[in-house]
Amino acid sequence: MSWYHFIFRDNRTGTRQADTGRRIKRHWQVESLETRRLLAVVGDSNLDGIFDSSDLVLAFQAGKYETGESASMSDGDWDGDGYFSSTDIVYAFQAGGYELPSTSSNPTTIELQDGASQISGTGEVVNANVVTISTGGRYELSGKLTDGRIIVDTQDDQIVTLVLNGVEITSLSNSAITVVNAAEVTIELAADTDNYVTDGQVYPSSDEDAPNAAIFSDDDLTITGTGSLTVIGRYQDGIASQDDLNIESGQVIVTAVDDTIRGRDSVDIRGGTLTLNAGGDAIKTTNDVDTDEGNISITGGTLTVSAGDDGVQAVGDLVVSDASVTILTATEGLEAPQIAIESAEVRITAADDGITAASSDGLSSTLQVKNSVVTIVAGADGLEAELSLTIDSGEFSIISGGGSTQSVSDDDSAKAIKADGTVIIRGGSFAIDAAEDGIHANDTIVIDAGEMVISAGDDGIHADNAVTINGGNIVVDKSYEGVESTNIIIGGGTLHIRSSDDGINAAGGVDGSGGEPTQPGGGRPGGGATTGTGVLTITGGYIFVSADGDGVDVNGSATMSGGTLIVNGPTRNDNGALDYDGTFVVTGGLIIAAGSAGMAQAPSTTSTQASLSLRFSTTQTAGTMIHIVSSSGTEIATFVPTKSFQSIVVSAPSLIGGTTYLVYSGGSSTGTETDGLFVGGVYTAGTLIGQVIVN
Repeated sequence: MSWYHFIFRDNRTGTRQADTGRRIKRHWQVESLETRRLLAVVGDSNLDGIFDSSDLVLAFQAGKYETGESASMSDGDWDGDGYFSSTDIVYAFQAGGYELPSTSSNPTTIELQDGASQISGTGEVVNANVVTISTGGRYELSGKLTDGRIIVDTQDDQIVTLVLNGVEITSLSNSAITVVNAAEVTIELAADTDNYVTDGQVYPSSDEDAPNAAIFSDDDLTITGTGSLTVIGRYQDGIASQDDLNIESGQVIVTAVDDTIRGRDSVDIRGGTLTLNAGGDAIKTTNDVDTDEGNISITGGTLTVSAGDDGVQAVGDLVVSDASVTILTATEGLEAPQIAIESAEVRITAADDGITAASSDGLSSTLQVKNSVVTIVAGADGLEAELSLTIDSGEFSIISGGGSTQSVSDDDSAKAIKADGTVIIRGGSFAIDAAEDGIHANDTIVIDAGEMVISAGDDGIHADNAVTINGGNIVVDKSYEGVESTNIIIGGGTLHIRSSDDGINAAGGVDGSGGEPTQPGGGRPGGGATTGTGVLTITGGYIFVSADGDGVDVNGSATMSGGTLIVNGPTRNDNGALDYDGTFVVTGGLIIAAGSAGMAQAPSTTSTQASLSLRFSTTQTAGTMIHIVSSSGTEIATFVPTKSFQSIVVSAPSLIGGTTYLVYSGGSSTGTETDGLFVGGVYTAGTLIGQVIVN
């Protein structure tokens, strides 16, 4: 099973089906493959108008046959499913055009000229500067119209290919290229040519279904070829189709007052270099009536986008794979009910959200990312989904709300990674700088792996219901509270936390989202919690906490059966290194917690593993080494707190009840130091400050 899973409607059966991401890369309008032709001649990879052995050689030389790699038409994808396989060969030969002469090799030529266009062939009518094509076939256009139009109006089953071979077409009062009726129209950009299309600022009709783009089609429209096309939409849109809009290749530059690329039913971009400058949305679909329509697929090419509104906005599913998408400016970068990003490069600068999966019901959207490079600078949330947000792998750099040094109003949201439901992270590397939470879920967060560095103006990791950390290397470099949830389960990984309030806060209730307190450690209680509902469970992993508030705060009960927990702080007496309301039962693992003495707590007496609680008569200076050893010479801990402290709690498997332990202050160690804890080596004694017997 592929890594992402969508539901879509198959138009041939009318039933809803589950399918994998590979089939999503197909055109969602599956039945149209029976009639449409991606090329004038099926199998014509080299665009010479004939399907012959040279096309087979070109396709196989691309090296994508039966590999599962995304393929273009020139790579052998003749049936439109995005791949080159045996089905393409069968499809091409069944079309019956192998090595047969094609009308595409002898196209009708149209030399455009104001008032004097020259035509060689049939199937077109010239009325003043308006060229109307009424018969299917291949038409090669060149020349210039300063105020004219190309209109395609054929029978329903006829296919038209317009070869733009160095044209400048400007209409002062309408769409410059208009498809009124055809089975499908392909605009082919001839090699080594520059082509320009511009519409008027005022149109004769503003009806909803009337033309409103420089290139406008009532039917399927495909753009292919290796030349360049510059489109200026002065009225509303740049390139628009009332059905499916497909871009296969070419250098396409579109500037539009409103949307640059719009397909009512779908937009499918498989290749090419696109530069889009939109006053509204750059790429969008609009069919929100049919549940199987409105999809956008970007499965190849390089896109550079500047948008006054959204960069990419789909009313259906959005898939981005094997492509490079750079959104320089936008209100929101990518938006759709279901979004899947795989093996892509996505870079977004957005005034609002970076990537948003949002559905009409407000509950069911999903966002899935795998093996991609994602860079986001967002004024609000970075990555956002309703039902679930899943990240399998990739490289992520996310700045939300201006970063952790900024604050946002109570009505705004500026979280780096956010889901109303569940966030699941299975791998990847993350650099997060968030004005609010670094990773946030209204329900559950699960982290199985990954390399993370998080700076957050509010919580580093927050879930209303549960946070589960099974692995990964997580550094919460700055936070109000490091990890906060009603239930926190840590079973593996490495976790370093620095917080201005609680380091780990197992507390009930929703996120308190409010920034830092007036005084360190003196802010709101964790999450505005209801006392007694929080649960902390530690079964493994390595946890280091440096907190100005409570090091570990449990508004309920905690258990620890394995792993390592090291706590530095607080220094104020109104907080404690360990703070729990119910019980803290320890059956295994290592705990070293150094902090103030005013609210110091040790593990519960019901623990099966012994603990040692030390309280000093005066505050000890940060950096003072503490060495604990049994009277027989067994070392328990050699530790250097990073903050001033007046109490230390130690729980370790090597502590034995009834045994006398010696406590030293100062001295030095040749052991290996990690986070102030020394392992191995030789301790050179400092000052013996006392002895204690563990009960």
